[in-house]
Amino acid sequence: MTTPNPNPNPSPNPSPNPNRGQIEAQSEDLQGKPENIIEKIVTGRVDKSIKTKLLMAQPYIRDTDMSVEEMVKGYIAKLGENIKVTRFVRFNVGETAEEKPEEDFAAEVEKMKAGK
Repeated sequence: MTTPNPNPNPSPNPSPNPNRGQIEAQSEDLQGKPENIIEKIVTGRVDKSIKTKLLMAQPYIRDTDMSVEEMVKGYIAKLGENIKVTRFVRFNVGETAEEKPEEDFAAEVEKMKAGK
């Protein structure tokens, strides 16, 4: 018989940095608060940090009310096929795929003149 998992949102790697909770507990805004309150705040902050890093826990970009995992499960139910995410690309706001080399317009005009 297996015991139920007390964590309702299990993740493959619950804490990428085991010291993360200790670091959060020492932040300035938590100084002077009761220990049980600090523990709850730290747990919430660490869980939020983990959710932003795990793909399946992140909000789906087209409907932020659902997670990527819920979207995948919805398509599994709709299509009747097993769907697995095998790869993905993460883009940061303002980031481009490739940087274009800077063009020197004056040098290009001179090159065109010389090529006549």
